[in-house]
Amino acid sequence: MLIEYGKCGQSIKDALTTREIFYCAIDDFYAGNIEDFKTETLLTEMQKALHNQININGYALTECLYKEARIHASESEMQAFFDKYVKTLSVHMDTCGDFSFKIKGIDYAY
Repeated sequence: MLIEYGKCGQSIKDALTTREIFYCAIDDFYAGNIEDFKTETLLTEMQKALHNQININGYALTECLYKEARIHASESEMQAFFDKYVKTLSVHMDTCGDFSFKIKGIDYAY
């Protein structure tokens, strides 16, 4: 992703592609501001990776839970469960770097 892609000549684009340079902000190289650019690039990649790896809809999750448990419930019952438990989910990371979801007020391992 060349930040100023529309303002660069084809030879620069070809050179970057040949050298497998996928992120480039010309102004940052001139200014010596490479650390901020690296961080911004990594954060952009992290957002994309998280979206690709963890793409869960809370309402779809709630419907799936009721279906898998074979529990019939009204929309208001499902909404109450969603509000009390699904909305309270938080992400945690252990010392090995593995992520897990925690439900507020529930402390158990499965």
